[in-house]
Amino acid sequence: MIQVRLARRAVDELEYSAMAYEAISKGLGVRFINEVDSIIKTIASSPKLYQVVYNEYRVAHLKRFPFSVFYTLEEEGAVIHAVFDNRQDPAKRP
Repeated sequence: MIQVRLARRAVDELEYSAMAYEAISKGLGVRFINEVDSIIKTIASSPKLYQVVYNEYRVAHLKRFPFSVFYTLEEEGAVIHAVFDNRQDPAKRP
C-alpha cells in the first residue's frame, strides 16, 4: 500500500460536490464520498491499475457519479489532483 494525498483543489472539489449532492437528496453526498473513498483505497493498493491519460496523469472513473479522479504517482506516493465533474469543460481538467 502506498500513501495517497489529496491536493487542495481535490479537497475543495470533493467537499463542494458532496454538499451539492446532499442538497439534492439526504445521504447522496455520503454515497458520493464513499465512492471516492473506495477509489482512493484502490489507488493506494494498486497505484498503477488506472491508465495514464496524458502527461503523467492517471484517471479513475467513478461508477455511480459522473466524476473522474485524476492523480499522479510521486516518490512519496500518489497525489490526487482533482475530483473532476465530467459535465464541466474538459479544458478545466488538471
